[in-house]
Amino acid sequence: MKRLLLLLAILIGLPAAGSVAAEQLTLCYHYGCDRQGRFDIRPETLQGLAARFAAAADAADEREAVREAVRALYADAARLLPIWQDKAGNGVDDSGDGRMDCIDHSENAVRMLDYLARHHWLRFHAPAGIVSRAPWLVNYHQGAALEETASRTRWVVDGWFYDFGALPAVVPLDVWKKGFSP
Repeated sequence: MKRLLLLLAILIGLPAAGSVAAEQLTLCYHYGCDRQGRFDIRPETLQGLAARFAAAADAADEREAVREAVRALYADAARLLPIWQDKAGNGVDDSGDGRMDCIDHSENAVRMLDYLARHHWLRFHAPAGIVSRAPWLVNYHQGAALEETASRTRWVVDGWFYDFGALPAVVPLDVWKKGFSP
């Protein structure tokens, strides 16, 4: 019977039980997304994310889940990519192999938010691309936008401010645009 089910699964293109392919995500690093790397998302990370988002009771709790998801996905990526060397901002890690600037962080966060949306885990928000600011005509900065679907309030997911492994900031877009820095 098992052989018949396996054969049937192969014939109709379904994965056989126990042979599900690992999910992957591509992230970038090395300032300006100069380098990219693909990594497997661990099954326990997937299970944890699914459970965490299912438990999110409202938009505020879902934003906290987004923060946790970004950290978890970065942790999985750091098993293969040198991003674990990233330091807050740009000046401290100018020569580090895994360094990330705001372009890297925002692009990665957009990819992560899109990933969460593809899994239908975001019930109160939708990814809204990359946003930028230059509050003092210089000091250009960008982040990933997240729109709360009920209120249309936009938030920014921004991990650039912190060393690798920290939860990213998630702040209202209008606050972030004025030069938010923790």
